[in-house]
Amino acid sequence: MEKAVMKVSERNPKSTAIDEERKERWWSFDEWRLSGGVPPLQVRTGDRCRQQADKREARALIHVRLGCFKSAVEDCNLALSLNNQSRKALVLRGQCHSRLEMYHEAVGDFEKALQLKDTSDIQSLLLDAARDLELLR
Repeated sequence: MEKAVMKVSERNPKSTAIDEERKERWWSFDEWRLSGGVPPLQVRTGDRCRQQADKREARALIHVRLGCFKSAVEDCNLALSLNNQSRKALVLRGQCHSRLEMYHEAVGDFEKALQLKDTSDIQSLLLDAARDLELLR
């Protein structure tokens, strides 16, 4: 019986090495898959952050369409933590804040989005949120 235990323990280092190799291969494949097919060494960290931010923005948009505005705000917050220059996440979060009647936060989001890119759509959203904020006072 001790010999059987010895043989298993002797095999463990090899099987452990094989398991580690499998984990490493799986990790590489998973990184490759998440990078959109770009080999892991060619993807920069900033690109990964932008990709993850885009995914969070898409998920936030789905939450908005389902009427789950608080969940959408959380996803927008995550997207902005990954890419603080995301105008889309700021506008979407501002729209969610407006729907949740958090007009002060909405105005702040729209103002930040205007600083990134000044468009008439964002200006009209900002005016609407500011008007709603004034009506509350």
